[in-house]
Amino acid sequence: MKKKDNIIQVGGINAGITLMANIINQRLIKLKSMAYCIVYNKPMDEIYTVSRFLDEINELVNPKKVTIQGEVNKVDIRGNAVYFTLIDPSDKSILNCFVWSFKLKSFGIDLKEGVEIKVLGYASVYKPFGKLSFQAEYISPVGEGAQKAAYEKLLKTLETAGYFAPERKRPIPPYIKTIGLITSENADAKKDFETHLGNFGFKIIFYDVRVEGLKSIDNIIEAINWFNQNTTDAEVLVLTRGGGSLESLQSFNSEAVAKAIFSSRIPIISAVGHENDITIADLTADLRASTPTHAGKILSQYWSQAQNLVDNYDSNIRSIFKKILNQLYTDLAILEKNLVDNSYLWLNRLNLRLNNFADKLTLADPKLRLKQGYSITLKNKKIIKSNSQVFPGDKITTLVFDGQFVSLIDEVK
Repeated sequence: MKKKDNIIQVGGINAGITLMANIINQRLIKLKSMAYCIVYNKPMDEIYTVSRFLDEINELVNPKKVTIQGEVNKVDIRGNAVYFTLIDPSDKSILNCFVWSFKLKSFGIDLKEGVEIKVLGYASVYKPFGKLSFQAEYISPVGEGAQKAAYEKLLKTLETAGYFAPERKRPIPPYIKTIGLITSENADAKKDFETHLGNFGFKIIFYDVRVEGLKSIDNIIEAINWFNQNTTDAEVLVLTRGGGSLESLQSFNSEAVAKAIFSSRIPIISAVGHENDITIADLTADLRASTPTHAGKILSQYWSQAQNLVDNYDSNIRSIFKKILNQLYTDLAILEKNLVDNSYLWLNRLNLRLNNFADKLTLADPKLRLKQGYSITLKNKKIIKSNSQVFPGDKITTLVFDGQFVSLIDEVK
């Protein structure tokens, strides 16, 4: 695993090829040495049994997977296996091959004599007969017509099996942070996808795979399985590559890749080819993006919308506060104007009321009554209001306008 910026890269084919090449070279040197001794009658350090020699050959050739193109000559179905021969049209060379029946069924092709095919697999020697044969792991037809027929056949098979059913597809989570990206390191699709993700701080875990040729099938399946079997925090997987012919997109139209997508616990977005390229991987995936660029926009749209919402809320809050403040300023100005305009009226009203109170107080002034000839009589400084308050011999004081005088009660009537 290697990390570059915010992109973590895992897998890749270079390390595997290098390791395989080293193993093969070591065994090849050993086998060449042994062959040299046999041809030139040189003494050997050890004697090999036939079985051991065949085992050495199998150890050498079994790990080396290759793709072979040729014409089907004979087809022989025996139980769970199908045996056939491939012929090189140029010199009529023949290679014996076989494939398991269940695998052949999944390829969606009819294996008939005269059909040109590509076969991915490895060679092995069957020890009881010492016969070399080629075991097919994947077979694809050659030619646009044959490929289209195989595509249509597999399409119907997987559709019947429920691979494309909308109700089984998982929703893509919003506001994703970690993305598992499966494509080729040098593919334009990788750059297009990353460019249109936007600057939202995504963490990308990148798995380098082949995206063309029969060997890419194993690469893609390995990548999907790796993400599902390892704790990477990947919330979605993006399987992508650029456009191409039906032949170049064969690995994305294989049942094996469709099964890996179907079985993934992590939702998968398939963005294979151009807008008009619809592969079986696209149909099986939880979501199809028309292009790698479209896939990037899909994953960034929630964050883009969130950013727009925040900006809108910020703008709306500012606008609302500004409106409230303006209204307050307006109300305050009105109050201030009303206070100035009404102050004189208020003061006049106040003066009028005060004058009214003054008039009333003046009218209620006892001195005014005394001027009019009235008097007030007191006994022990208390106003006498009834003759029951006085008795003969009591001393009383009478108040008049300009003074007072003291009297002695002689008789009470």
